[in-house]
Amino acid sequence: MAQATYDNKSLLVLRGFVAMSANSLWLMVLQLGYAAITSRLLTPDAFGSYAVALAAVGLTGMVGGSSLELAAARRSEESAHLDRALMAAAGIVGTAALVITVLVSEPWAVLWHSPGSAPVTKVLALSLPFAALQGVFAGILRRKGFSASLAVTTAIMQSLALAVGLAAVLIIEDAWTLAVSPVAASAFAALALALRMPGGWRQPALPGSASIPDLTFSVKAAALNLMRYASRSFGVWSIGRFAGTDALGAFNRAATLTTVPLDSIQRSFTYALYPEMRSGGPVHRSPTALNDVLLLVAASAVLLAGTGFFLAPVLVNVLLGPGWEQAALLAGPAVLLGVVPMVSAPLGTALEAQGRFRPTVISWAVSVPAIGLGALLTYELTSPLPAVIGLVIAGLISIPVLSVPLWRQGLLDPANVLLGLRSLLVIQAVFSTLLFAVHTAVGNALVGALVMGLVVAVEAALLWLGRERVPAFTVLRSRLG
Repeated sequence: MAQATYDNKSLLVLRGFVAMSANSLWLMVLQLGYAAITSRLLTPDAFGSYAVALAAVGLTGMVGGSSLELAAARRSEESAHLDRALMAAAGIVGTAALVITVLVSEPWAVLWHSPGSAPVTKVLALSLPFAALQGVFAGILRRKGFSASLAVTTAIMQSLALAVGLAAVLIIEDAWTLAVSPVAASAFAALALALRMPGGWRQPALPGSASIPDLTFSVKAAALNLMRYASRSFGVWSIGRFAGTDALGAFNRAATLTTVPLDSIQRSFTYALYPEMRSGGPVHRSPTALNDVLLLVAASAVLLAGTGFFLAPVLVNVLLGPGWEQAALLAGPAVLLGVVPMVSAPLGTALEAQGRFRPTVISWAVSVPAIGLGALLTYELTSPLPAVIGLVIAGLISIPVLSVPLWRQGLLDPANVLLGLRSLLVIQAVFSTLLFAVHTAVGNALVGALVMGLVVAVEAALLWLGRERVPAFTVLRSRLG
């Protein structure tokens, strides 16, 4: 495997990723405990209402300032005025998103056949202005190279928010209390990051003509994110509409325990990579840098998919207890739903950071039919599984579509990456077969978890002993050494 030549600054990509991933793992442990407790206090219908509220707030959040963070992170020059203008824009659009979400909460509940979701949506919408401001602060700090310390600050605030949210659920035991934790997380993080900003950066300023490039990029990114989120939400909507709110709640629990933690890890890498991938950035100065990046994330995806697909049902069954059998059934595909973006997201990041949106629009367009087919089968079968599988297939389709323009640009050599994955794919295929045999023989019982854990431990030991022959480990050690 060819080795890239990084300068010291570009080491922040991997070091920032390691720090952010460590904090993501810490939060994952806390969220597992939070999920285990709340799932025993509230019904699947309550979590279905929460999932509907998340879809509403996620959709309005796409046009409510989330893309302003990307504009702040990718800008090459430092400018207090331009950053302050982004803060003002975040406050304005975040507040507008809050008002719009509250106004549409009732019609949204009717659309999803979930009358109990309206109050949850209204409470969750309070997070939108804070999330927009938090995003701009985070984008500025990422651009300045503070990804690692940013991760620590965010993790601390989210830990406090989980405690506040859990207290609310324990005391009140109503569906809307599930929104307390994300609202508190956004508010706490926005305040903490604001305090980390230099004094001259804290006062908002009205955007002027100099802000047009940032705002134009933000609008384009928001439009693309909106298309992605809308198509994904359509698949989730089909679960609630055609399989029922309880099924939607089961999917929400499965995703919370599997997809969400993996999304956090993937997002950690994207956050660290984004400023480095802008035109003229450090990654562009090394012809094999993106190959190494993709090899690392693809290797992680192979290991997580090959083991997590079989372990996740047991994990969900043990953590959530009786009454969540459907969540356990969906847990394996939900793992894949979190793993696939680990490969596709860095590819999209490499393109978007350069302002190249056309390839990502094409990848979205060719993946939509898979989502539509999954939703159609969910309608026909009244089962949530086809919709989830459709979302997974849509993500897989986007990977080759995003790879082609990067290959033509000379930043990516897919054949070289696949060659580096060859030994790992063979090893994982063998151990995935063993896990499948255990799962078939034992099922989701606790004894199955113990046997599967032993299989995974043997695989980990084998990989460690043979680490010198696994290119991904060699690249990781060279980048962090």
